[in-house]
Amino acid sequence: MVVKEVQAETYWRRRTRYLGIAVLLGAGSPAVMMGVLQLGSELGAFEGWSDSVGMAAIVVLLVTAALAVVCGHRVWVNDRLLDKAVAELGVSPSFEDGLDGADPEAETRRLRTVCRRVWGFTVGWIPLAAAIVVLEVNYLPDPAEDRMAAVAATVVMSLGGVVAGLFTKEAWRRRYRSVLATGWRPATVTVKVDYEATNPEGEPRIFAVKFPDGERIRLHGLRFTSRTGHRFGWRPDVPVWIGGEGESMVVLFPRGPSVPPCAVPVRSLP
Repeated sequence: MVVKEVQAETYWRRRTRYLGIAVLLGAGSPAVMMGVLQLGSELGAFEGWSDSVGMAAIVVLLVTAALAVVCGHRVWVNDRLLDKAVAELGVSPSFEDGLDGADPEAETRRLRTVCRRVWGFTVGWIPLAAAIVVLEVNYLPDPAEDRMAAVAATVVMSLGGVVAGLFTKEAWRRRYRSVLATGWRPATVTVKVDYEATNPEGEPRIFAVKFPDGERIRLHGLRFTSRTGHRFGWRPDVPVWIGGEGESMVVLFPRGPSVPPCAVPVRSLP
C-alpha cells in the first residue's frame, strides 16, 4: 500500500513538471525564434529565411515545438500511470468517510486556484503575443504582404486564445461560486460511456450518482476539457464528492492520500 502511494505521488509530480515544461516551450518557442532573427538582424547577418540565420530560427522553432510535444506525451503517460496506481491503491479513506476525513474548504479553494491559474495564463499571454507581433513587424523579411499576413495570423490566434481563456476562467468561477453556495456531498459514481455519441472514446461520459440517502441523479461530462471522467471508469461506485448545481457542478475523484483529487466539471441531466 505504501509503495503504491509513493508511486502515485511520483507520477503526479512528474506529470506536473512535464506539464510546466510543455507550457513554457509551447508559449516560448515563437519568442525564441524571433529572438534569433532579431540577433541576426542586429549583427547584419539576416537577409532572408534561406540564409543561415533564417534556417537557424526555423530549426529552433521546430526543436522547441518537438520538445513541447514530447513533454505533452510524458504528461499523458504519467497521467495514465497515476490512474493505474490509484486503481491498484484503492480509495482514499478520507473519501470513504465522507467529509469527515478531509477539508472541504481546502477542496473548494482548489477550484478558485484553478480559476486564478487560467486567468494568469490568459493575462500572461497578452504581453507575450504583443512582443511577438512587434518582433514580426520589425524583423520579418520582405515582402510586406507576407509580413502582414504573419502578423495577422498571430493576432487572430492570440485573440482566440484570450477569448477561450476568458470563457474558461468564467466557467470555473461559476463552478467555484456554485460549490461555495451548496457545499460538498459525499456520493458514489459509476462512469459510463455516452453510447449515443458517434465517437464514444472522444465524447463526454454519463455519471450515475448515488447519494447515501438513496437519491440518484445523472450528470453529463463536458466537451472541450481535459478534465474528463473516462479515466475513473475502472470500477463502479467510486466514492466521490459532488458540489454545485445545474450547469456548474463538479465531481471530485480521489487519487490517493498524497495526490490532490481530480475536479471534473459536469452538468446535471434531467
